[in-house]
Amino acid sequence: MIEPGCNAWTRRVLDPLGTGAERYVRLFVSQYSTPGWTLHLHRMLLDAYEIPDPEQIVTTLADHFIETERVVREGFVKQQHAARSGST
Repeated sequence: MIEPGCNAWTRRVLDPLGTGAERYVRLFVSQYSTPGWTLHLHRMLLDAYEIPDPEQIVTTLADHFIETERVVREGFVKQQHAARSGST
């Protein structure tokens, strides 16, 4: 979406951010979430996009990012706790 307006400097900033975000998505889907919960979150996004209300889309997308971050953070904490206690 922002590609047409990007210059070299913008690309240098956005490319690493995109790579980091993709890592969180992979962790969320592969380790810390369930397929059903992931499907639910994405269904909510799809439903918001089907309603022509930009404010609803923004709110739903922000909620999605917050929930993804929460789940990944909880997963990290559990992983760190398991590593400290010697179990995996």
